[in-house]
Amino acid sequence: MQEKYSEEESRLQEVEEKEPVRAVFGVSSEGTDYRPRFGEDKYSFLWGLLSFFAPIVAFALRNLWRKNYPLRSRSMLIGSILGIVFYLALFATAIALICVKVLMR
Repeated sequence: MQEKYSEEESRLQEVEEKEPVRAVFGVSSEGTDYRPRFGEDKYSFLWGLLSFFAPIVAFALRNLWRKNYPLRSRSMLIGSILGIVFYLALFATAIALICVKVLMR
């Protein structure tokens, strides 16, 4: 048990000596990203659909995942842009219908 702990400790010490890593955001001084990745990166319809319905949240998540998951963040960007266009068109249609109703009086 003691040997395993000392092996892990020595491995961590070697990594720290080899390349110093900033504690903030897990990025090395050379700009290499050392953050852990969870799952594979691929285009995702579900993330795009979520982005369609909540574009502001999607922009925030996209900025967080832009480097680690470029394909997923791109599908989120596409979904959020389509969502914003849809909401603007819906809003413009509602305003136009209200104006037509007022003018028909």
